[in-house]
Amino acid sequence: MRRRVLLVSSVWMVLLAALAGTAQAAKPIREPYIAPPATTFPAGLVCPFEVYVDVVENRQTQKTFSDGSVLVTGFFLTRVVNTENEKELTLNSQASVRIQPEGDLLRFTFNGPIIIFFFPGDAGPGDTSTGRAYLFRGNTSFVADEAFAFVSFASSGNATDLCAALA
Repeated sequence: MRRRVLLVSSVWMVLLAALAGTAQAAKPIREPYIAPPATTFPAGLVCPFEVYVDVVENRQTQKTFSDGSVLVTGFFLTRVVNTENEKELTLNSQASVRIQPEGDLLRFTFNGPIIIFFFPGDAGPGDTSTGRAYLFRGNTSFVADEAFAFVSFASSGNATDLCAALA
């Protein structure tokens, strides 16, 4: 099984919480959202150049429900940097995020602005043989398998190609 890294702005740590099945009570568990650590993607994985991603501001909370689903809401800013030319963008990526288990798959549904990194082979916009990075505004969803590969993707609204914006 190939190693997969999933960083969807604020979704990475929520995914871990959903997989851990921490919610067994009927009442949802509400807690501060723990943002993912800063990450550097090597050239070719999400853009033709190396990309550094970190959290600028996180005021999100997450609710974990007894059925294993998770809801994340609140303010979130993400910085994305092309490390080769030092061009950077600070982006509002505060979409409400719902993660729902569907058998061996997970469905991610976003309402609002969200950064999504697509790895080579992932379903989504553009050439699926290459990595891609976009800021989506509107309604966006994808389904991921147990290796976190995107098996389906849909979006309405608009998208900004972050690789082009950072080039």
